[in-house]
Amino acid sequence: MVAGTFDITMNRSLIFRRLLFIVGHLLFLAQPLLVSQARQDWVTLKGPDGDFTLQMPAAPSKETKVTPQRYFTGQTISIYSSNAGEGYSFTVSYKDLPVRAASVNRQLLLEEYERGLLIDAWSVVGREKLTDGGWQYQAVTPLQIGSLTSPPKACLWARVYFRGARMYTLAVMSRDPNRPLGDAQRFFSSLRFLKAPPASPIPRKRALTAGEMAAARGALRALRRLAAAEEVAPDYDDYGRLLLDVKGEVDDHLSDLGPGEVRDEIELALEAYTDLRVAWNTTKGLLAVPAALYQPQRTLIAKYGIPVNTQGDVPLMDFRGAISAIFKVAREHIERACALLSR
Repeated sequence: MVAGTFDITMNRSLIFRRLLFIVGHLLFLAQPLLVSQARQDWVTLKGPDGDFTLQMPAAPSKETKVTPQRYFTGQTISIYSSNAGEGYSFTVSYKDLPVRAASVNRQLLLEEYERGLLIDAWSVVGREKLTDGGWQYQAVTPLQIGSLTSPPKACLWARVYFRGARMYTLAVMSRDPNRPLGDAQRFFSSLRFLKAPPASPIPRKRALTAGEMAAARGALRALRRLAAAEEVAPDYDDYGRLLLDVKGEVDDHLSDLGPGEVRDEIELALEAYTDLRVAWNTTKGLLAVPAALYQPQRTLIAKYGIPVNTQGDVPLMDFRGAISAIFKVAREHIERACALLSR
């Protein structure tokens, strides 16, 4: 009786040990799967202003840049990027309109966004207004223009949203244009807006002294000589000499003008007239083809909204359009400076 009981106990112990071995073996086999699943856990990004949350495939890296893009020129753009394998990236960025441009029509901002895609060598192949108020884009590279219709080597999916004076852009880029959209859809659909973004800070107005008022008016008189060049249409060399003379005068006046909105507008007007000479210079010489994808054309196009000619095999900066666009921006800065002085 005791021996029989001992045998049963031994058998049960053996069965238990075998079960432990099987369970342990299965857990060992499942470990890579569990680790893989853990690696696939996405992280939640909360905007530093608490205005949005978003799911990303890995902890994102942050980068800030000063954008040259028209309407946002000189503003900081905040960028959060996360990779999910080689050649597969997720990005969310946002930037704020300056106070003077806060009332710009959002359609114009979308046009400038598409222009930015073009000068980054993307061809927009899809554009759709979403029911949540955003805009969705699909773009491919290389550019599909003229007689160049190469098979896409990469694909970009993007969504653009406006809240207040802030523009949010979500983008997924893949070097494989045929990649399934599952992760991209998960990324886009995870966006949650929690509250309105903070308002752009209003520049503090500073009363100018009599000397500063005189200096500002002197600088504006000099700048109007450059503004008149739009009607006179001087040649390149004559414009260069005029620019050099006016710049010297404006710099002298600015030495008597302290920091503030008026000085900013005068400096931006002078910068525009200087950029006009740079744009003009790209068309001089047989080797200076104003290709839109190269510098300085890329920055000028983004900064002033210069038209791009895509009729040929290479997109070109429209020089005549550049003259008109840059003169217009310079004139706007002069008018704002005059308005500030008259208050």
